[in-house]
Amino acid sequence: IPLAKVSPMRRISPLWLIPLVTLLVGVWMVYDNWSKQGPLITIEFSTAQGLQEGVTKIKTREVDVGQVEKITLNSDLNGVLVTARLNNEFRDLLREESRFWVVQPTISLSGVSGLGTLMTGQYIWLSPAKSGKEVSHFRGLDSPPLTPMNTPGLHLTLTTDGDFSFAKGDLIHYKGI
Repeated sequence: IPLAKVSPMRRISPLWLIPLVTLLVGVWMVYDNWSKQGPLITIEFSTAQGLQEGVTKIKTREVDVGQVEKITLNSDLNGVLVTARLNNEFRDLLREESRFWVVQPTISLSGVSGLGTLMTGQYIWLSPAKSGKEVSHFRGLDSPPLTPMNTPGLHLTLTTDGDFSFAKGDLIHYKGI
């Protein structure tokens, strides 16, 4: 009977390099994806009418800056919490005074607005603030503001005790202007 030749085994087989390299590439891909993810924010609205998870966009100046990820009822059950993720390059837009509202078609005495949403669907508009501390929780407006932030000019508050009342968006004329 021939005798078996005993030789020392190599320490590590070169085949083990394949799973090791695969694991390193997988870890790098997960880290790269995580590091490029934008901030997650929450916006409180009174209703979620027209908003859809994974569909509704967040825009500013007609540029998509984020997307709605989740919509839930708030803890008091008197509104909704919209969780959205902004693109990483727009992180600096999230300041205390930033304002959000849902753009939807409206018809009023002062005009027609938001007709583009009939084709594209409703979206959330972001009016960014230039200063203030960075935050991640916002209170959404029920309707768009009458004037954009930092609009120059005279801002008046009209009040009345009589039967005559003003409505948001009513035109005001002074000496024919």
